[in-house]
Amino acid sequence: MLSWRGKTLERGSGSLNGSSSSSLLVLLTELLKKPSSFFALLFFLALYSFLLIMLTAGATNVHSCLFGCSLSYQSSKPSSNSRPALISSQSSLSITTSHRSSEIQFGNADHDVSLSGKWILGHFISPDNNNLRHSKDCELKWARNSAGTSNGEIAVNRAGHSMGILIYGRQRYDFGSHSVVLQQQGDYVIWAPGVAHTWTSELDSLILTLRWPSVPNDQEVVKSTTNSSTKST
Repeated sequence: MLSWRGKTLERGSGSLNGSSSSSLLVLLTELLKKPSSFFALLFFLALYSFLLIMLTAGATNVHSCLFGCSLSYQSSKPSSNSRPALISSQSSLSITTSHRSSEIQFGNADHDVSLSGKWILGHFISPDNNNLRHSKDCELKWARNSAGTSNGEIAVNRAGHSMGILIYGRQRYDFGSHSVVLQQQGDYVIWAPGVAHTWTSELDSLILTLRWPSVPNDQEVVKSTTNSSTKST
């Protein structure tokens, strides 16, 4: 039901019969009879539309701000899967030589093995100046071998256990009638004291060898297997 200037507009009423479109037509006719009322209605509708637009825009801005702040906060949080990194105060230092104190020592394996025949830890490293690479408990070898390189001998360690770990390449170990080929990164082989062994790099390879304990004159050469041109220490 609509009221205008004392008149009641109601569908199906005695004063106005017909559809809702007829009622609207009558309402517009009455408004046009008094332009000031018509313009007042237009102003009210325009103001109402403006307020709706402002409220909608304000809600969008608030949502954007809240969403953006949430993203910023989440991006600033460390990942639960991230691992802490040890960052040195001299992280830009290029390590080309060994450095040590009484408790900490660091260096570069490639540099150090160039001075000690591929072995970087063991009893054979000088203990002078509190060198932490001197050890009677373990030996460590960092060996980069070209394809076709071998140790050129069958050897046996009396007391030491040995372990070879492939960093990259392909390395074959022969133990008499048994052979083991390391060909995927992380492949390893371990052999006990008294086991005769020899090895050959079938591809350019990097091998990390551990032996424990580190005992002077522990290894005995049983047989030479190749010439010195392809032999590696």
